[in-house]
Amino acid sequence: MSLYTKQSVANYIADSLRKRISRGEFETVNQKLPSEQALAEEYGVGRSSIREALRTLQAENAIRIEKGRGSYVLSPTAQTQAVGKWYKTKAETVSDLLEVRLALESLATRKCVENATASDLTQLKSINNAFRSNAEFGDYEMLKRLDEAFHSTIVEISKISLLTDLYRRFELEYAEFRVKGFIFTKHIEKAARGHERIITAIEEKDEEKAIEATRDHIFEVVEDVNKILTVMDE
Repeated sequence: MSLYTKQSVANYIADSLRKRISRGEFETVNQKLPSEQALAEEYGVGRSSIREALRTLQAENAIRIEKGRGSYVLSPTAQTQAVGKWYKTKAETVSDLLEVRLALESLATRKCVENATASDLTQLKSINNAFRSNAEFGDYEMLKRLDEAFHSTIVEISKISLLTDLYRRFELEYAEFRVKGFIFTKHIEKAARGHERIITAIEEKDEEKAIEATRDHIFEVVEDVNKILTVMDE
């Protein structure tokens, strides 16, 4: 039985291609990636895993896929413009999701202040340390997973089973917004500091401070996105 799932293989390939793109490996060939077949042979995998990896990079706006022509690397400027355009079409949805997130996470944070043990705090700090250490690699999918893990852990510590179920459903809707927020603002360190403020407040058993830190953390990415969009429109 295989030890690796199709998804884990696709994630590995996406990560590898991300690093090769950041090194400028494909710039000498008009920023065009090798064909799916060539990549499949290079990595020793099926084309379905390559297609999944390429779709991941396209969702991150790292590349564009042109049917029948291939995949092309987006320049940093083109990547920012593509995500900015996406945000403008999703403004109302983002607003709704943020209100839901604030309600769910405020309740979770309040209960977390009551319930968190030293072990729980160690786990939150460990996740945030991993989040910060991955900031320099540009692996936005990994950053998204670590950010999800941080906030989901707070929900789990709340020990409200219904809230845990609701938050899982919310994360499915919010995942794309989370990763695009990192791509667009590049403020990974700022997010890590937000996590730290939440951890400190929980550690101090300060419910009001913890909820305020959670709210500030949730909405600071929105403020950053709006600032960038304003500059782009000028």
